Amino acid sequence: MNKQTIAGHWNEVKGKLLDRWGQLTDDDLNRYEGKVDQLVGFIQQKTGETKEAVETYVHQAMDAGASGLGQAAEVARRYAQRAGEAINEGSQQATQAVRAGYIQSERYVRKHPLESLSFCFGAGVLTGLALGLTMRSR
Repeated sequence: MNKQTIAGHWNEVKGKLLDRWGQLTDDDLNRYEGKVDQLVGFIQQKTGETKEAVETYVHQAMDAGASGLGQAAEVARRYAQRAGEAINEGSQQATQAVRAGYIQSERYVRKHPLESLSFCFGAGVLTGLALGLTMRSR
């Protein structure tokens, strides 16, 4: 266990140490934050526990904190995967709807070519008039 590892999980470790050894205080533990060897020595001196017992418990507390973070990361990964799948499914549905609309429009144009041409011509005339009026007003 190194200084960076314990610093990353200090609040979890500190809570577990306070639960295990009630005679410790926040101030006691904060004095040794990140200084594992000194922390173990202090707890050993204050509680009378063996060095091995204290080190074992601190390691277990660290492992539990890391395990909790790993579980949270796994939940986040699964959520992101489900969100990606939902987006992919929505995209496929939108693609199918556009494709179906295109096919339907194509069928209509094939069945009614004159009406389709007239509609497009009228839309072009109206667009041209709108643009002309817009340009003229400037």
